[in-house]
Amino acid sequence: MEVPQDVRLLRSVTYGFGYDERSDDYKVVRLVQFFADNNDLWESEVKVYSLKNDSCKRVQDCPYYLYKPCSFGTLASDALHWLVNPKVISDRTNLILAFDLAVEEYRLVPQPDFYDKNFNMDVGVLGQCLTIHCHRYRHRLDVWVMKEYGVKDSWMKLFSVTQPETIRSFDYVIPVAYSKSGGEVLLGKDVKKLIWYDLNKKRVRNVRIQGAPDMFDLDICWGSLVSLGGNGEGNAECKEATSRREDEKQEE
Repeated sequence: MEVPQDVRLLRSVTYGFGYDERSDDYKVVRLVQFFADNNDLWESEVKVYSLKNDSCKRVQDCPYYLYKPCSFGTLASDALHWLVNPKVISDRTNLILAFDLAVEEYRLVPQPDFYDKNFNMDVGVLGQCLTIHCHRYRHRLDVWVMKEYGVKDSWMKLFSVTQPETIRSFDYVIPVAYSKSGGEVLLGKDVKKLIWYDLNKKRVRNVRIQGAPDMFDLDICWGSLVSLGGNGEGNAECKEATSRREDEKQEE
């Protein structure tokens, strides 16, 4: 790690992980940002590890300041996403920065035209689509979904939950996943509870898991037949297995 000479404080280290379909490779991105003596001056170092090549290289420095320094990169549409600012002290907040895993370049993601920007923003993923979570503390959560990645006009407000009308009380709610039918969304409430939100009836019901801890973090794990062995071996095995199943069906 190369530390700039004028830096006095290490600000943050954050990571992102994803699959690059174009090169058939798994990649880990490490983004480090440093403060300089002047709080409005900062530098970054970004490195990408390739599982396929078993190598790590430095890429272009991040051109923006991380709004939430320790947040893990959100993977959607073959890119990792973070909330950023143009500089440490800035009137423009909550820009969404994407790091494209295929070309290893940055771009800003267009956002919907919010009529009211008095909220705290998070980014997430729901049904493999990028989402924006607009948190109005202890009052309301608005969830927006980008139906067609990169297209501003494809943003759609999926739902809102309020208290006490929808949920009796909450500090923080996040969407986790759709139900199998697609008619409900699983929500995490205050890192303590899970609830189902019915998109049509606009009602919630509690989820009870016997033996669950008092507090927990939530994440999504996608099942895959692709091996982490690198060199495309996993995909080759997956394609071979799929081909065998198709041949067996034809023989039947």
